Amino acid sequence: MDKTPAPAKADKKNEKLTGWLGAFVGLTSLGAAWTVINLFRNNFDMLGECGKSSILLKAFCKDITPPLIAEIVVGFIFVALAILAVVLVSKRKKIAIPYVIAFESAVLAWNIVDFAIANAVLGPWAAKTNVNITGTLVVSLVISVIQAGIWIPYFILSKKAKQELDQ
Repeated sequence: MDKTPAPAKADKKNEKLTGWLGAFVGLTSLGAAWTVINLFRNNFDMLGECGKSSILLKAFCKDITPPLIAEIVVGFIFVALAILAVVLVSKRKKIAIPYVIAFESAVLAWNIVDFAIANAVLGPWAAKTNVNITGTLVVSLVISVIQAGIWIPYFILSKKAKQELDQ
């Protein structure tokens, strides 16, 4: 009888993520990039418009600049948190599961708050200028609801995620 030891399991930390974990890494990375693009496309552009000479625009800028700057700061914080989530899952860290659950919950909560604040602050101005701000906000909110609805249950219930990330 050959009593040679069985080969050791390969170190999974160097293996490529596949399946739902791979999808999480890819989609979260894409979401972080999309957030940065939208911060520049929407928020920075709106701040740039504040130099215009319209009296309506100057009054609007006085009211909107502080919340807009806060939204830019929070947006970059969420991008950093998304990158951290991707790194934790990619490196198969044990803390990844509770971190992702907390991250997705925070993203959903922020999008609900952002929707309410943006409508309250921008709504009156948008009504006077025929600018549709609700469309972008609704899309962000719907995406965050879908994300939370997929990833929170997945990271709570998935045996594969627990096996892969509990090393």
